[in-house]
Amino acid sequence: MIALQARLNRLHAYSALLQARDYRLLFTGQAISQLGDWMNRVALIVLVYRLTGRQVGVALVMLALLLPRAFVFPFGGVLADRYPKRRLMLATDLVRALLAAVPVFVTTARGLWCVGLAVVAMQALSGIFNPARSAAIPALVSRDDLGLANALNGLSTQTAFFIGPVIGTAIIAIGDLNGVFIVNAVTFLISALVLWRMCLVEPPRAGAARGSTLSDLREGWAIVGRDPTLRVLFGVAFLGSATAISLNVLLVALLAGPLQRPASQIGLLLTIVGLGTILGLASGLRLLKRFPAKTTLAVIGVLLVLDLALIGAARSFAVVALALVINGVLSGASDLIYETTVGQTVEASRLGRVFGLLFWTATLGHVIGAIAGGVLPLVYGASGAVLVLSVIFAAVIASVLLLNSISTQPDCAP
Repeated sequence: MIALQARLNRLHAYSALLQARDYRLLFTGQAISQLGDWMNRVALIVLVYRLTGRQVGVALVMLALLLPRAFVFPFGGVLADRYPKRRLMLATDLVRALLAAVPVFVTTARGLWCVGLAVVAMQALSGIFNPARSAAIPALVSRDDLGLANALNGLSTQTAFFIGPVIGTAIIAIGDLNGVFIVNAVTFLISALVLWRMCLVEPPRAGAARGSTLSDLREGWAIVGRDPTLRVLFGVAFLGSATAISLNVLLVALLAGPLQRPASQIGLLLTIVGLGTILGLASGLRLLKRFPAKTTLAVIGVLLVLDLALIGAARSFAVVALALVINGVLSGASDLIYETTVGQTVEASRLGRVFGLLFWTATLGHVIGAIAGGVLPLVYGASGAVLVLSVIFAAVIASVLLLNSISTQPDCAP
């Protein structure tokens, strides 16, 4: 009865949060846009494979979806601090709507360079949009509701992850690949429409980014460097991202190797991770209320490493599935905690820069995790690669915690 009442109270809190008109508009636009993003990812892979017949083309698509953000996120954060966030988001959505329609006009392999440029440009614009969006949320909800807002955003992202590919596949199955690209373009227009209707009260411009780009980025890093919680937070963000993407790369090899299962079961394992992430959002809310963020994130970092080692040592599908649930829970909780912590602790006029650097750190983790997950199995095999990664990541989290401990020690008096 108590558990049921707690769930009802949580649902009521989410409902009350969505009563705030401007936050509701931003949430709705993003939920629809994210659905289009995942539909579009499936359609891009199908288009490239149909026109080239080569797996390398699919790999290049994945790089085009990932690398541009790694270069743009820090600068996107600076822009979010320099210019009105609502206008910045509105402009990037309108341009992305145009770019999303480019694949409709490509019918031969020779035209794929146009698709590549469009995808790179869209992801670069996402590197501008995302820091602005995250920096805008604390201005739309109260400090106490920020954790709930981030949990709701995370739930929307996971729902899009589950449903988007299914809808995209269904549209493609009826023979309308271009229909997916058109729907994706329309989702950006819908997002732009709700942003146009949204009212966002910007923070005072005092302290906003206004020097050279490099000096503004240095100031962002200085903010992180001065705060012990943010230092741990950035380390765990890198670790969690690298762990997640390396597992995505290695799961097929684990299934075919030590687990002796068909590669098609990777879909089941990824679904398990997604369900764990949803559970992690609720766990993150509870942890935020009970424990300091720095301590919680440090524990999560250690548990991520131990969980990765468990996956590498496991020879049972059930054990790996359980470990992946745990990985999802830890990832979901850490994502919610670090976005909420940044929103609550960093001055509003500098939020864009810190979020941009945070997303850049996570993306760097994705890139390094993907490379490690692809290269290490060639030397150590699938299970060995996972165990080697757990050792490397253990060294990463140990270094972060050690440096943080040293830097927070009081200076001795002469």
